[in-house]
Amino acid sequence: MRITFLLLLLYCALDSYSFTNYFERGTEALNNSKYDSSLYYFNIVLQSENYNDSLKTLALINRAKSYQLLHQYDSALVDFNKAFQLYQNKKNFNGIAFTHISKAEFFRHLTRFEEAEEELNKAIEIIKAHSVASKIQALYYNRKAAVIAEVEPENEEGIIANSNKAIAISKKYGFKKIEASSYNQLGFLYFNKKDKRALTYYDQALKVYEQLHDLRSSIDVLKNIARYYQIARKYKQCIHVCNKGIELIKDKGWNFDLKDLLFLKMVSFYFLEDYKDAYENSRLFHEQYVM
Repeated sequence: MRITFLLLLLYCALDSYSFTNYFERGTEALNNSKYDSSLYYFNIVLQSENYNDSLKTLALINRAKSYQLLHQYDSALVDFNKAFQLYQNKKNFNGIAFTHISKAEFFRHLTRFEEAEEELNKAIEIIKAHSVASKIQALYYNRKAAVIAEVEPENEEGIIANSNKAIAISKKYGFKKIEASSYNQLGFLYFNKKDKRALTYYDQALKVYEQLHDLRSSIDVLKNIARYYQIARKYKQCIHVCNKGIELIKDKGWNFDLKDLLFLKMVSFYFLEDYKDAYENSRLFHEQYVM
């Protein structure tokens, strides 16, 4: 009897580990833009009874993000709402605020900015009324800055204030990814003004993402840096940055990013009157559409 009981405990422990491992694999796939794979792993987790509510709700939110990035928006919204209801039932105010912020980003992605603002307003009400984790607060200010940049791009004060709040909280508690995202947001603000301070913030964002080994986000920032050099007519620097990005994503199958980088190179070579290399990058650019 004792041996049977011990084996049962071992089985339960291994089973729990297995599903946690599936969740981690799904999260890794999501972070690496492998959205079909992330759906596969989160579906495994959500089809089982052998996990706690916390993991279930996070799996729902991450599956919603996977659906969103696969343009399956109805399915994404269903999962966000399921997660919200689970947090609501538990009176988990961290989770409630986090889901509002996640839905705000979902609506921002769809350019449904009024709904994004509504979700952020609900999030800040929760944050002000309850003891909400610092990470959720930092994320709120980070996403608030992003929505202001879309709705009121002339409201520089609001973008800077919210970004700086996110950075201050993130630096205090070590939320590196939110910190880097806020640097990138400030870079975008100055990019739109053709202000060289954009490079300072983009470089800060890139440094943090590289420390985190976050290649997906690093490539996004490199593309932003290349675009800045191009509008500043520093075409050789643009090409140099593009080459760095292309080398980093070699054999990754990230065709969308490769097209962006090749296009930036093509235009830069054209303005340098290097028509041979402009044509070659144009050829490589168009090859991505048939792959």
